[in-house]
Amino acid sequence: MEPRHLEALLGLLAEDGPLTRAFRARAPGEETLEAVEQTALHWQGSERRLHPVLDFLKAIGDEAIVHAYEARRTARASSLAAGRHFDDLETHHTVMTRTTYNRLEEEAKRIGLELKTSIPAAIEKARALGDLRENAEYEAAKQRQANAATRLQSLMDTLARTRLLETIEVDPSRAGIGTEVELEPVDGGDRVRYWILGEGDNALGPGIVSYRAPIAKPLLGRPVGAEVLLPTGDGERAFRITAIEKRLPEA
Repeated sequence: MEPRHLEALLGLLAEDGPLTRAFRARAPGEETLEAVEQTALHWQGSERRLHPVLDFLKAIGDEAIVHAYEARRTARASSLAAGRHFDDLETHHTVMTRTTYNRLEEEAKRIGLELKTSIPAAIEKARALGDLRENAEYEAAKQRQANAATRLQSLMDTLARTRLLETIEVDPSRAGIGTEVELEPVDGGDRVRYWILGEGDNALGPGIVSYRAPIAKPLLGRPVGAEVLLPTGDGERAFRITAIEKRLPEA
């Protein structure tokens, strides 16, 4: 959904928005209400974008469905954080911290603005130079436009599937997203530590690995004392988990 369409929809769902006022003034039909409830219960996009829908349901007095969704989300988030149902998480969602989400969202806004302003201006300036068949500036500007459009689409797809790490209940007894794991080589040697966070979170501190990284996948859902085979430059090596600590980035 384009940002302008999303803003229009959020305006309709706002507490004082026309859709909320209409639902308060006249109870919606059974089919209409069921459609809204199913949207919340089976939401597949960014949870951050779902909040206005939940607020809307609360505003029209349908708090039961909000509680049902929260219970389902908590149970599922705990399972995902522990490494269970990992294939589903890998396929349908991308987990990242709010900081990384905001950074990518700002990048998307910047690129969107460039596609409307500076890039078209550069194309028109190059077009004015003459024959487009031998116009290097024009070709460069068009390539920049294509690259920007591709990057924007990629960002929008990622943001639409994002689950914020801060909304996931972290189980400190098992290695998973939002934990720091200490390991010792079974065959002896120095201990290592990995801080498992989301996609794109590597800029938030040292020792961070994405939950999707090959070195993190064998750790997900494993308790202290478990032995795992981790990929190394020389193949695989056996490690034993010696400590697990819940750790989230500072706000």
